[in-house]
Amino acid sequence: AARKIVCVGCTPGQPADFYTERDPYVWGLDGSAAQKQAHVLEFIQKQLLGKNAEHGGDDVKSKPRKFGLLYLESSGASKDLADTFAASMSDLGAPFGEVVAYALNPATIQQTVSQAISKMKAAGVTTIIFNGDPVAPRDFTKEATAQEYFPEWVVAASTLVDVTAFARTYDQQQWAHAFGVTQLAARGNPVTSGAYANYTWFTGTEPLADGTIGTISPNPAFFFAVLQLVGPNLTPERFRDAAFTIVTRPGIS
Repeated sequence: AARKIVCVGCTPGQPADFYTERDPYVWGLDGSAAQKQAHVLEFIQKQLLGKNAEHGGDDVKSKPRKFGLLYLESSGASKDLADTFAASMSDLGAPFGEVVAYALNPATIQQTVSQAISKMKAAGVTTIIFNGDPVAPRDFTKEATAQEYFPEWVVAASTLVDVTAFARTYDQQQWAHAFGVTQLAARGNPVTSGAYANYTWFTGTEPLADGTIGTISPNPAFFFAVLQLVGPNLTPERFRDAAFTIVTRPGIS
């Protein structure tokens, strides 16, 4: 952005001000971190507050929910977003019993995992709100089972945490207690629609990146769709203006 280069889908989730300050160069296709947080808070307020942790293990399912936040610290905005989340939960009358940040660092993750689960268990947290990456839950859930701790796990619209490929790597005794909010599109048949089907139709062969084409394809799909709208006089400003003329309709993606 500092060099006036348009970048599509290349940052972690950021507050709205981040994109405004870098307009028209940075584009995020997923919901922003603030938008996801708002959805999760609404879900918690309307469906979880004031009720027992009925989806947890035997030790917690008859207890009133006590929430904890486990989040990935991936950028300078992560702590600010977590603080905002914590303040909102306090406003709802359900302050977090424990808040733990982690870094996706193979050298320190095991120590972090052990300490995080111990803190949640000691604080009497029945319901862990997970706002992180799709790899770390493998270690967190295995450690929770090792400590004989079976809380509810609320997926806070975390990218790819709710896809089968990653979920199969988590401790299944733990993930049986998982539910939450997703930002993913409704699942379709890749053989008949979407990027996989388009690639196969065009080339006559299956995509080499058959496991990741679903996450790779949205960025170029967005870019070329907007490029078509802009026409021959392409500038970052005209790219932005064209993008905001796109009209979405229910059932159309």
